[in-house]
Amino acid sequence: MLARPGPAALASLIEHEGVEAHRNLFCPRYDDCLDVALMERWTSWTCSCCDFFAVRNEVAEILRRGAERPHEETATPIAV
Repeated sequence: MLARPGPAALASLIEHEGVEAHRNLFCPRYDDCLDVALMERWTSWTCSCCDFFAVRNEVAEILRRGAERPHEETATPIAV
């Protein structure tokens, strides 16, 4: 079964600290869902019912692993 976007309205605003619990900021359809929320004049909305919501955890894990890897020095010294 293919994933399909599905934002859902919330009755109250999400506090800044709670955004990541309700929204998948890495979703390729995030802008489309934001447009739906604006057109429907929702007070706030959540991605938690959407098929794409699980992708958030996969992307977060990739970013976390990348942040833990030691960064190699890539600058080439310039001879003076």
